[in-house]
Amino acid sequence: MNKNQLSESLGVIALAGTAITAAGGDEAATAKFIADLKSADDKTRAEALDKSARFGASVVPALADLLGSAETEHRRAAQRALYRLVRHAGRPGAESEARSVEVELVKALNSNRPAQARRELLWMTSEIGKDLAIDTVASLLGSSELREDARCVLQRIPGDKSLEILKTAYEAARDDFKKNLAESLVKRGVTIPGFQSEKLKPVKD
Repeated sequence: MNKNQLSESLGVIALAGTAITAAGGDEAATAKFIADLKSADDKTRAEALDKSARFGASVVPALADLLGSAETEHRRAAQRALYRLVRHAGRPGAESEARSVEVELVKALNSNRPAQARRELLWMTSEIGKDLAIDTVASLLGSSELREDARCVLQRIPGDKSLEILKTAYEAARDDFKKNLAESLVKRGVTIPGFQSEKLKPVKD
């Protein structure tokens, strides 16, 4: 083993050791963070919210669970915390962090969480989602509860893959959803003969 290989191996071992050491601490810190977000004390909740971005991808599952809470204030706190976390991860120069958060959002979307929780997660995914999230978002075009949100998210995610999925869905659609898909395609720069946006139709007196 040469010097460079030895240095690389030691680096991997060090990173692995850090991850193992941090795991237990992260679990306890996450539990306290969630408990503070659920606190009846306004100051405690506000302080927890301010720390949201520091936790990164590791707290996405717990916050996604909280999005499905029966308690309105708990859902609201989870929503605010997740948006802060997602937008922080989406900042310029933080591609690796954004990808880690995207992975956890996709996992949460591929769950049996309530539709309202997954609706929020869809819109969060639209903030940082790329090719990794597209297949999961596309699968929700088949959900009567979530297809409109999935359509809008695919419209927002750039690239050829999301565009091709919208085109395929448009060709296959046979109900009122077809015109909504057409709206998304037009906004993505696709010309659809004979289509007129609802927003551009003249209002009758």
